[in-house]
Amino acid sequence: RIIDGDTFVIGNDVRVRILGINADEKDSSCYDAAKSRLEDAIDGQEVILESGPDDKDVYGRLLRYVFVGEENISEILVREGLVAAEAPYEGGKYDAEIAALESYARLNKIGCKWAK
Repeated sequence: RIIDGDTFVIGNDVRVRILGINADEKDSSCYDAAKSRLEDAIDGQEVILESGPDDKDVYGRLLRYVFVGEENISEILVREGLVAAEAPYEGGKYDAEIAALESYARLNKIGCKWAK
């Protein structure tokens, strides 16, 4: 179940917060688009969860990078201008790539985050 553009639920109500990104909250400009794109990217797919330095956040959500095959979901959402980079959220493993993709999306006014 998808909560928003950076959080979803797996298994027995285990919440996962995707590392490296920050999605809009409900009633904000990119909420629906980011949530929908995340659903398209992971719904029905086998996802790979990669840990960062911290296991959980203050809300008890697992903090993980999320992959479908070789594709980093954080990078997809940032590249498409649906979420902002949130680096260094967990200490930096993919920070450089995610930040570069946000710069590209901003410069080219891609997606609902930067098309204004």
